Amino acid sequence: MKALVIRQPWASMIASGTKTIETRTWQTRYRGEILIIAGRQWAEGFSRDKSLPLGHAIAIATVADCRPMTGQDERAACCEVYDGAFSWVL
Repeated sequence: MKALVIRQPWASMIASGTKTIETRTWQTRYRGEILIIAGRQWAEGFSRDKSLPLGHAIAIATVADCRPMTGQDERAACCEVYDGAFSWVL
């Protein structure tokens, strides 16, 4: 199974279904299940929540689509559009 390492709190937001688009600066042709791994580092700009796991597999998501990010993706991605961003629809 393919895996994607994502910093917290983003990884837990995907696991809970709050974040349904992951953004990357590269695209993928892969479609199917992907293991979500909470990285060992915390995302910049967020206060550390010690209840969230670091360095562990925490969920399985399905990559359904990958496309250039637009303003309509911002809410589901929990971030603003940035140059070169691709939306991995989960």
